[in-house]
Amino acid sequence: MRLQSTTITAWGIASLIIVLHFAGCKQKSEEFGNTDASPVPVLTQFVIEEKVRLPIVAEGLVSPISQVNITALTSGVIEKLNFKVGDRVKKGEVLAIFDARYLTLNWVEDGLELIAEREQLISLQNAVAAGKASTEEVKRQQEKVSILTDIYYNSKYARSKNDVTANLDGRIITWHISAGDSVRAGQAVGIVAN
Repeated sequence: MRLQSTTITAWGIASLIIVLHFAGCKQKSEEFGNTDASPVPVLTQFVIEEKVRLPIVAEGLVSPISQVNITALTSGVIEKLNFKVGDRVKKGEVLAIFDARYLTLNWVEDGLELIAEREQLISLQNAVAAGKASTEEVKRQQEKVSILTDIYYNSKYARSKNDVTANLDGRIITWHISAGDSVRAGQAVGIVAN
């Protein structure tokens, strides 16, 4: 029973406040001479939840998580760079292309030199058999032929693997070369960072 009387009292107070409020509004409008009961235009908008991005100003040194030198696997002349500084690259993408004519020329020159040195080795072996040369000369010539054979096959391999590729996903930070430059095998030609 007590709960019911509290509810009735609350409703009574709420009704009184509403009546007084509207009576006060009418009285205020009469005080200012506003007898026109036309509605006042009101602009409304829906509230939309959004993340507000505020710029952050800070001082300091920004450094990449990791950076890797881009290296040439073979010697040759760079024909074309496929990306500019600042471009994003993916691991394995071709960054620079060698001039295939130069690589073919190297391979042919290395082959001709190898043939000449092998002929020299055969001549020395024949001279040793005739007693006109020492075995030491033959050993030195065999070492030279062995080195030239490696160079020849490396040149042959370079013809099929004549491009510079990205070692990791990232962004080109710098190039140390440009199209037309000669590079050596193992030379750092640029930097990729992520």
